[in-house]
Amino acid sequence: MSPVMPLSTKSKHFAQRVVLAIRTHSLRLVYLCVLTGTAGAYADSNAETVTLSNGQVIIVNLAEPVENSRSATLSQNDSSSYDLIHRLRKGFVLDTDLSEERLQRQKQILMGKQAYVDRILERAQRHMYLAVTEAERRQLPAELALLPVIESAYDPMATSRSQAAGLWQFIPDTGRLYGLDQTWYFDGRRDPLASTKAAYDYLAKLNSIFNSWELALAAYNAGPGTVSRAIKRNIALGLPTDYWSLKLPAETMAYVPRFLAVAALFKSPENFNVRMASIPNRPYYRTINTTSPLTLNEVAEITGLSHAFIRELNPAYRRDSNPPQGPYHWHLPATLDVALENQLMQSAGGPRVLVVKNEAKPLDNFTATAYKPSNDAPVVQPASFSSETTPYIVQAGDTWTSVAREFGLSTTAVMAANFAQRDDNLSIGRELNLPTARRISAMASDVIQVNDVASDARIELRRRVVKGDTLSSLARQYQVTLAELRAWNGSIQYLTVGQELILRVLPSVLNSKAL
Repeated sequence: MSPVMPLSTKSKHFAQRVVLAIRTHSLRLVYLCVLTGTAGAYADSNAETVTLSNGQVIIVNLAEPVENSRSATLSQNDSSSYDLIHRLRKGFVLDTDLSEERLQRQKQILMGKQAYVDRILERAQRHMYLAVTEAERRQLPAELALLPVIESAYDPMATSRSQAAGLWQFIPDTGRLYGLDQTWYFDGRRDPLASTKAAYDYLAKLNSIFNSWELALAAYNAGPGTVSRAIKRNIALGLPTDYWSLKLPAETMAYVPRFLAVAALFKSPENFNVRMASIPNRPYYRTINTTSPLTLNEVAEITGLSHAFIRELNPAYRRDSNPPQGPYHWHLPATLDVALENQLMQSAGGPRVLVVKNEAKPLDNFTATAYKPSNDAPVVQPASFSSETTPYIVQAGDTWTSVAREFGLSTTAVMAANFAQRDDNLSIGRELNLPTARRISAMASDVIQVNDVASDARIELRRRVVKGDTLSSLARQYQVTLAELRAWNGSIQYLTVGQELILRVLPSVLNSKAL
């Protein structure tokens, strides 16, 4: 048995203070250890040590003031400071205790679904921190961070039959409208950071239109035009216009109740006979921006991370490198050493923009985007849509298609910008919002001149599906793989006549007799 260590007069007085503080539960103990030998010096100048008669050494931090009304001790049961789920609950504002039958049915479906909860939490641990933080920053209901649970099960690679993609399931045109570029290299709908910001932009706008989060969520699912028409119907019939009183598509009738049921599950899992595991209240990854493109091989070599893991954190990249025109960022583990981050920054060379010379003539059933070197014509950069719009007043004879053609836009993009459906007619004098195309500029000195087309330099085509087309026949005709064809078009599985496809083919293919 270790001998009792004598206390100095000063230590005796301090020990008395410690005992008194422990008894009143008003002192935060930072560290408690048992030593078998003599206590060593503690480096923190704000801490003092006391050796008890049994050989225990208590190290106490007195830097923080003692609160009398509220204990400064962090209870083991109060995990809000380190559990993201507890933090999420603090921002809940939506009513999930309604007696609506549809809501009760959805709650019943979730009862006792422990395996489902475990799967969701496992996927959500990577991206939910970002969703919660962004909702807090914008002062939005924290429940919106749970929308990916019912949209994609928090899987950024999820794709629906309607070609919606990513955590938030943006369809192509709505994604472009909110700044989510979709190119051969990159699909912004699958980027967790970009898509989360875009989703909150869209949801906030819908809420400002309908002044109801339930209606905004319904519009997110069915489209604002569908919800607006349902409201007009009820007004004409003298009926209420809240979400629960509207007649909407079957999917939308279940969509909001399902979302509220999931929110109720996260709010009070004990009511559903399930346990909610904690998610660390810290980012899983951080975003590292570089000044120019890097390849997957370069990032893997510098960081020591596997290719597969880097791809999982960067689901928006369709190729093993950044797009030549950007964005130049990589989502990498938050624990990555800063020295490795600096190496990534230093390894990024000068900007590389590939500009391809092409003289092929486009065919009748598709449009081609031709690229020429800067000594022949101005460099043409890919266009994407910003959230800004240009007003346009409808004139006599205007149609959705004619307006779109006049401004070089797709009909779908114009209708999406105005929350319109195919059966919506234009009236003279109506003000339309036209998406604003923004182009990424490049300095002439950053352009690589390509006089002889490189073997991997492709031309982007947009082709409409005609009767008899199949994925296999198109792949053979344009000399691409099925995997490439699906990747360019949102993991497409089926074709419909009139559908617009993106094709990226070699210039030589445009002149081949096969076309």
